[in-house]
Amino acid sequence: MLPAIEHLKSGLSINTNNGCQLGCKYCIVKSINNNSRTIDTLCTPADLIDRLENNKYFVINKTPLFVNNRTDPFIVGVEESTIKVLSLLAERKYGNCIVVISKLPPSESIKHFFSRLNLMYIYTNTNMPRGIDYNSNNGKLNEDIKIIQNNSPFDARVHSFRPIIPNLNDNISNIYSFIHETRNVFSKHIIAGVRIVDNNIDMIKRISGFKFEDYDNRKKYLSNRFEGELKKMLSKEKTIIRHTSCAIASFMKEPIKLYNYFGQDAHCNPNCSNYNICKKGTEVSDLNKRIIDETISRMTTSNYKWEDGKIVFLGTVEEETVAAIKNAFGINVYAKSVISSFSERVLRNEG
Repeated sequence: MLPAIEHLKSGLSINTNNGCQLGCKYCIVKSINNNSRTIDTLCTPADLIDRLENNKYFVINKTPLFVNNRTDPFIVGVEESTIKVLSLLAERKYGNCIVVISKLPPSESIKHFFSRLNLMYIYTNTNMPRGIDYNSNNGKLNEDIKIIQNNSPFDARVHSFRPIIPNLNDNISNIYSFIHETRNVFSKHIIAGVRIVDNNIDMIKRISGFKFEDYDNRKKYLSNRFEGELKKMLSKEKTIIRHTSCAIASFMKEPIKLYNYFGQDAHCNPNCSNYNICKKGTEVSDLNKRIIDETISRMTTSNYKWEDGKIVFLGTVEEETVAAIKNAFGINVYAKSVISSFSERVLRNEG
């Protein structure tokens, strides 16, 4: 059964619903939802918050929370629950970064939460040709932008091109044009590739005409050509970032939690406004170590050791545990063997 709460790479996904009616052809979430376009209820907002507060991976004021990203948080049938979840989080005055990712603009009902929570809104408009996804079909970009500007503060607004797919939306000139035209709308732009798995490879090959002969189903795919052009873009355009974790770090004005991304070619923008903060990294004091040790003991029974400021697990550990430690404390974590999360088992056909 699909879990309502699951720790993903960049944070804890918390969901009252799953399933989506927007019909984007490249979507991998529908693989997890058994390709369903119906919206199913996993739990009530109140039950979700109870589960969150009892979840071993939730660290108050630290763990990033993604609200209803098993669906679209603002579609009809889900938005009401999203608003209630945000309200319950605001009542508790949590300082965690709260992330809502949507192809729809936030309604006026969301507006007041930006002053009550560390709430970041990511608008996903891929700039695809017509017929590929929801935004390319509805042609409401200008209308959406007006609503976005009215209902969310500039620093909390991020745009994502996710996913970039060869032959569909990987034209550098078009990407530059979109960024420049929305320079005063979004504080950052995420450029990320497409996740290729068994359940979507045939569809993506068909809509793009690209062969995808060499890909890793654990990572997002960008062509070698685009990777080279992207490096040049990163040296010129300070608003471009590569990962949702980068957006969270910049928004919270703290070092990136997934520290292995920092400084890598085509992964890190040296012109990013948060670059120097990320460069400092996270200092691990003796006090921090004690707090981290206590937190890890709640997450897992797997044995580990400290080694040069890093956590090294000595045996097998849950993939969610590794991600949870990284995202809560911003330290490097190594494990020889991991147990895949529910979503990753489904996406990789691991049974």
